[in-house]
This record gives sequence, structure tokens and C-alpha cells, in this order.
Amino acid sequence: MTEGAQTRAVEALTPTLTPTIVPSPTVTPSPTLFELPTAPELDVNDYALTLPWPETLIQLDLLNSLPEYDEAAWNQGELRTGGFSATLLFEWQRTFSQNLNQVGQLTHFLQSGEEDYDFYVNSQVIVDILSEAAYQYFNLNNFKLVDQEWWSVEEYYMYGISYQVEIDRDQGSEWLVQVNTGTPHTSFWLTLNENQDGTYSRLDSSMSYQVGYFVTEKEPILIEDLSGDGLTDVLLTNVIRGIGEWVEVLEFVKGSPDGFEYVSAFYEVSEMFFARYDYSYTFSTSPDTGLPMMIVNRTRQIGWNCETTSSRKIHWVNGVEQIIILDTEQPDSINCDIARSVDIEKPPDNQDAIRWLNYAYSQGDLSPENQIYVLFRLALLYSLKGDSWASENYLNAIIELAKNNAHPIAVALAQQLQPLFQQNQILPYKLCLAAESIELPIPYYSYYSGPSAYSYEGLPDGYPTPLCDTREIQLEVLNSLEFDASTSPESVLQDAGFPVLTVEQAPSSSFGNTWLTLIDDDSPDYLAGNVLDFDHKIYLLRFIENEGWDILTSFDYPDYLDWINQDFTGDGIPEIGIVYKYDNPEYTPCELGENQYSAYLLSHLAENWNILYFDNQICLPMNIPFAFEDVLQDKNGDGRVDWVINQLEADNYDVALLETIPATRTLAVHLVSYDSDLEPLISKTAILGDLTTRFFESPTPSLLRPDLEFYRTRWGTGADPTSEQIYAHLTYLLALTYELEGDETQAAALFYDLLANHPDTLWAYLAASRLVLKP
Repeated sequence: MTEGAQTRAVEALTPTLTPTIVPSPTVTPSPTLFELPTAPELDVNDYALTLPWPETLIQLDLLNSLPEYDEAAWNQGELRTGGFSATLLFEWQRTFSQNLNQVGQLTHFLQSGEEDYDFYVNSQVIVDILSEAAYQYFNLNNFKLVDQEWWSVEEYYMYGISYQVEIDRDQGSEWLVQVNTGTPHTSFWLTLNENQDGTYSRLDSSMSYQVGYFVTEKEPILIEDLSGDGLTDVLLTNVIRGIGEWVEVLEFVKGSPDGFEYVSAFYEVSEMFFARYDYSYTFSTSPDTGLPMMIVNRTRQIGWNCETTSSRKIHWVNGVEQIIILDTEQPDSINCDIARSVDIEKPPDNQDAIRWLNYAYSQGDLSPENQIYVLFRLALLYSLKGDSWASENYLNAIIELAKNNAHPIAVALAQQLQPLFQQNQILPYKLCLAAESIELPIPYYSYYSGPSAYSYEGLPDGYPTPLCDTREIQLEVLNSLEFDASTSPESVLQDAGFPVLTVEQAPSSSFGNTWLTLIDDDSPDYLAGNVLDFDHKIYLLRFIENEGWDILTSFDYPDYLDWINQDFTGDGIPEIGIVYKYDNPEYTPCELGENQYSAYLLSHLAENWNILYFDNQICLPMNIPFAFEDVLQDKNGDGRVDWVINQLEADNYDVALLETIPATRTLAVHLVSYDSDLEPLISKTAILGDLTTRFFESPTPSLLRPDLEFYRTRWGTGADPTSEQIYAHLTYLLALTYELEGDETQAAALFYDLLANHPDTLWAYLAASRLVLKP
């Protein structure tokens, strides 16, 4: 082993090891928008296939990505399937791998200083191209790497540092080479084996890479034998800065004769502006193995002026990560006991929360206001468990404190608690509403740290955490309710304390009973602006038999709200509609003098397919009220609401496909605030995107030719711009299937078709770059 390959820590590098930064390249004009391809005058037989020029691909990538080109390039109605980007990546990889001498163009654009420019070509493709270019440059130019010294290749705008390592126990040298471009905008690693003739062979480098504006050079923390096999291992660190915090990723890769193999990675988070959480790490030698080990200490402010510290030891014996959790320092204090019971980051279950609160209460020296907090939380938790007797005892303790004027908040709270004793049991939702009824505006709210305190009548300085939040316990309470799913849950909901506006049953289905309900909720919103707003909200809930409740959406209580349950189409299946007036003049598509309405509509689209659809852009003159009968029409008599069909088709959904797809649940949902159940099934965008992904991942993409032809015929034959874009998209992929099979004549004919007959699409630009006149 050479001296340079001896075990060492990178922090011991001498200060003279400073990078030689590559000079900035001469600024050249940015690529400009192409002129539209014109129909060729020659016959298709006059053309042969070629690969695009790298410069052409760079320009096409700009066309596909930059905002200033967006309108010009995409106004023809292209579906955003990702299909063009994925195809461009494929051509990038093929073209640059055969034109590595033009890599300088790529690195120039990667370090472009234009603020509005970012490179959207797939990161893996960029790294593949640049790493191959660097590797070949080293070999073609007899490039000599020097241990722990910086290097640069000006014509490629690359620079980096090299480390001599030992990973195969032979007499030759192996190298771990960091490669950066730009400032940098790309950073990755090469692993090379130096041959006897001075050339290099590539080995595996399964470290992570970075591409983008906020790239920082990955720094090795340790380069030494960490696993005990006598070969060099590497521990890397990378800091990712975000809004208000930074994340440090630590990555362990193990040396082997095949290169460096990824083993594990973990990350730690620190806050930049507030000290709610932080970490530090040190290194020492394990007394058991004699190998280096890392000790990570993490501190966390969990509220209530309580800080905990947790530690763990990490080492990599035989290349396997081993983590030993050390005892967490848990300060023994009343505040910490309370804080653990309401810990947001690591919420305890109800029983553990009760245990922590009992610890706090048993210490006997609680302040009056904290005593009230603990008693109320215990009452709430026992109520959630269904133990009304225990809950009443804790609430009675608060009432006794109020009688003794122990604290003003006790008096305010006791007034709201008295009515709860008139029922057979203490209901958790009503108990929570009682606490929320005495809340006051938050004194200060920060985007980074959240509310400074939760204020109440009698306690304006507030608590670090709220007495209760109905929205946190809403689903827990709902799913604890018991009722016959074949009957309306309205009375059960009302008895539990939910202000029910309406309950409607979805059409019957073999999947079980389904109910929709609107809940009136005027509980405080903790995240609404800089102060606490008492936002009056409506919740739309769904209950599915054997699945339970979920929250579909919520909206601010409007000036106008209406709902209906009526069969408008005459198919025996009722339509369920909910409409409200949307009042936000800053964000409205409506004209002056119009009202904007939002509507939820449950409509029957196909056998067993009941769709809850949402639209928030219904504009009506102020003197014309909203009427369901105007929206829920079936003019063509197909048993479906025209409005829903038209809206879905306008969003590029193929509704007719539902006739061929068995229903998957009682009620499918297509809402703005909810994952669409329809999208993966009938959305043209989703289907084409998935088809394109499968095409480029398949070792035999020609097997997908029937699918390409099916959807091209189904969706690509219309006269509208979207149909033309779909046709062009799938035609290009069909051309590739023939090219990859070796049938260049058929491939050229399809590319020619795009250029000659569909010149207003981006696919024509790409197709034009694939054709060359025969000599």
C-alpha cells in the first residue's frame, strides 16, 4: 500500500489543499426559440436516420423548460404527461454518449448564471454523461491524479479533488475522485483503478450525486477502514439548506475490489433561527472492535421549557451498520412530564399520555394554571377511552378550583363545563369544544416556530400547547362511534357533539353502505395568518362501511350554502349536490359583477361507479341565483349529468373507459384537495405518462406497440390541438420501437410524418433532428 493510501481523516488535510477553480467560460448567446419546422419538399425516401446534435437537444430542453418559451411552445394544447421530457432524456443519453467531445456545451449550461434558468434534464442522465466524459478525458490525455490535490479540466468546466485509496489489496493504486462543474451545479464521484500503463479503469461508485442550483460539494468526513476488512471505506456528508432549517445527510460507502458500495445513510436536522432541535457528532474508537465509531447527540425542545437529549453510537463492523441507542436524558421536572404528554413530534398513545400527566400531578407543586391544564387533559384522555366516571372526577376538580378562585382560567372554563354534566356521559368532542370556546387570539405567530402561546380567557399569556384541538381528535372520535351502517348516522353524530348540517346516503353498492355528511365547525384555526382566527369551517366527511370515516375536504363557512339529494337524470339513482359561494376577490376566475360558486356533486357515471366531483369555477351574474336544476341536466338522456361529463372531458379524462373497468369502492372521489380515484384509471395525462415510463424502462419496448397504437387511435385522431399532440407523442414512440428493432426505414417514415404533417408540435422539432438527407 502506498503512503497516500494510508488511513487518514479528511479534517487533517493541510490548508494548502485549496481548489483550483475553473475560469468562467466566455458567455455565448443563449439558445433561441427555433423557427417552426416546415414541411419538407423531398420525399421520405430521401431521408435517413441520425442522432440529434447535442446543441439541438440543449435548445429543445430550453424550449421544454423555460417560462419565456412556455406559452409559445405549449399553447397548442399539449398534455403535460412528461412524455416529451422522458423522450428527450432518452435522446440525451444516446447522443452525448457518442459525442463526448461536446460535453463542454453541457457543463457551460449547467453553470449558467441566468436566474430564471434551471436545467431540467434528468439528473442521472447528466451524471452519466459527465462521469463518462471525465473518465475518457483522463485516459485520452494521460491525466495524472495526485493524492489529496485539486485538478481541473478547463474545456469541460470541471474540477475536483482526488484521494488515493486501497480497495483491492494489490500493488496498484485506486482513486476516489470528486468531480464538480460550475459553481458547482453538479457534484459526483468517480472510482478508478490505475492500470500499469497509466490508464484508468472505472469501478462502481454508488454514492449519491447532486445536480441543481443549490448544490454544495460533498465532503468526506472519514476516508479509512471503518469496517475492519483492511479496505478503505468512506463516510460522506452533505448539507441541504431549506427554509428555516438545514439537513445534513451522512452516507457510508464500503470499499471493495468492485469499487465503492452504498451501505447506509441517515440524516439529522437543525433549525437555523430557533433552537427547537439541533445535533452534533464526534468520533472515537470502539473499545470492543478498535474501529472508528460515530456518536450522534440530538437535542430537542419539546415545549414547556423542556429540552431532551438523545444519543446513539454508530459503527460499521464487517460493512454492516450497527446502531446502539444510548439512554435519553429525560429531565425530571413537571414541565417535561407535561411536555411529553402532548409531544407533537413523538405523540404518545393515550395511556402513556395519562401516565406522564399523573407523574406531573403527583409532584404536588404545580402552579394553579398548570394544575388546570393537567386536570383538563386527563379528563379529555379518559373521555376518549370511554371512562366517563374518571373524566367527571377531573372536571369536578377544575370546578372546585373555580369556586375557590384559584385562577381566572378555572372560572372561565368551569362555566363551559357545567352543561356537560347534564348528559349521561362526558363526550370528548363536546369537552374539546368547551375549551375552544374560551380561546383568545394568539399573541404572536411565526412561520418557522408556530404560535408563541395559546391564550385563553383568564390566561392571556397562554399555554405552550392548546388545551384541546377538535381537529386533532375529530377522526378518533368519529371512528369510535358505533351505529348500524344501513341507517343514518345523523343522531349518533349529534349525540357525540358534532354540529351536523346534513347527512346523505350515497347510492347503494355491493361494496357496502356509504354516507356523506357536512359538519359545521367553528373551532379555532391555529395556522391562519399571524394571529389566531376563529375560522368557521364546513367539513365534508365520508363514511364507508367496514372502512370507517375520512375527511374529504373543508372550506370556510360561506354566505350561501345549499345541498340537494334528488334524481335529476331519471335513472333511479339520486344526484347529491353541495354548493357554496366562494368569496375571495383576489383569487377568482369570475368577472366583475359575477359571483363565484364551488360545487360538489355525487353523480352516477357507469355501473357501480359513483363519482364525487368538485368544481370551484362556476361564475354567475350577481342577479342570477345558483340553481341545481340548471347544472344537473341530462340533455342527451344517457343517465349521466352532462356538466360532470363535460368537466371531466375538459380535464382530459376518458369517461367512457369506466364502462370497461370494474368499480373499486363504493364512492370514487375526484376532488381538488383529495387524491383522485379516477386519475390513474381514465386520465389521459396519467395513462400516457405511465405508458411512456414503461416504454423507457422496458428492455423490449416493441411489446408496447399495441398499446401505443390503441391510444393513438382512440385519442389522437381528433382535429383539436390536444389530439394532435397525443398523436405526435405516440407516433414518436412508435418510431423508436422500429428503430430499436433495426427497422430504420419504418422509423424514418414515422419521423417524417411528424415533420411533414404535425409541424406545430414539439415532437416535430425532435423528429426533424432525427432525419438527415441521404448522400
